[in-house]
Amino acid sequence: SSIIGHEVGEKAVRYDPLMRYLEVLAASSDRITMNPFGKTHEGRSLVHLIITSPKNHQRLEQIKADNAKLADPRKLPNPEAGKKLLQSHPATAIMTYSIHGDELSSTDAAMQLAYQLVAGTDERTKSLLDQVVTIIDPLQNPDGRERHLASIEQRTGAISSTDGQHIQHNSINGRTNHYRFDMNRDLVSLVTLENQARMKVITEWKPHFMVDSHEMGALEGYLMDPPRQPLNPLFPKKNLHWREQYGFDQAAAFDAHGWSYYAKDWNVDFAPI
Repeated sequence: SSIIGHEVGEKAVRYDPLMRYLEVLAASSDRITMNPFGKTHEGRSLVHLIITSPKNHQRLEQIKADNAKLADPRKLPNPEAGKKLLQSHPATAIMTYSIHGDELSSTDAAMQLAYQLVAGTDERTKSLLDQVVTIIDPLQNPDGRERHLASIEQRTGAISSTDGQHIQHNSINGRTNHYRFDMNRDLVSLVTLENQARMKVITEWKPHFMVDSHEMGALEGYLMDPPRQPLNPLFPKKNLHWREQYGFDQAAAFDAHGWSYYAKDWNVDFAPI
């Protein structure tokens, strides 16, 4: 709170305090580095955090090179070489947040995840640091988030209203980027500056696991995998298998908290975008 002016989750963090928080966090530990990788149309920096054990930080380039070999087995002399590599190779996870700028809790969740991985002293966290290189992209759409938060602050009175018809809850849309382009529909064509820069990071690292974190409405359940039929026949079967596994895992976590959720329904995944 001394850095951003409030507790994480008390209210949505603005872009500038977020950057200050990440800079302080990155300077506090040898588990983390903060790396700029692009800019938005409005000139805001796009950054990602690399969080892993100090030992893994010393060999990041080798880990990246080994990821490339595992992604393309033609770069390996034989199948046994790949199996041997996996025995000492940490997984790479890319965690991305708030591609829709008005899905506010996503970025604040990224802050909490980063803090846990950097400050955690429990065995589970230390094991994750040894076994995983976690790359956190905490705010994919800074321009949209800032537009939305500025509107909310201007339309919110001394007493916050819970009435969905109140102007406070009908603020200027922050879903899109500066040019009102929905970047969640741009991961194939790559028209936007933000996605062009982001895809370079993704293809450079070739992650084994990737999360694109979204937010549902306050009065809705949470939509999760698996998607509904029909499915794109070009999708690898393993893709659907793992999406089902992650969906079941998320459902179990939601059940433990008594949170509502659903799958399939309007989760349409036939088109490749």
